[in-house]
Amino acid sequence: MSCFIKKEVKSEKFPALSSEVKRLKETEGGVQVVCEIMQKYEKMAVDEERISAIRKMIKKGCTKEFILDLDYTEEEYAEAERILQLV
Repeated sequence: MSCFIKKEVKSEKFPALSSEVKRLKETEGGVQVVCEIMQKYEKMAVDEERISAIRKMIKKGCTKEFILDLDYTEEEYAEAERILQLV
């Protein structure tokens, strides 16, 4: 794991990993791939946070109309309901 936080990685124990980390950090294509992955993770985190907020509101007794008026989507609401039914 330490290889991923270092600026430069030169590990004789893990030459293939060292090479790939160097490619990801130093080439335009590698940086673009890492950025795209990070953007996907950021979106997932935001989506998860929004659905968690909806679940909390449902548990507190808020109506669907109230929640949707707060600019949550039907899809987010449906996902929150689905998760609540699983627990």
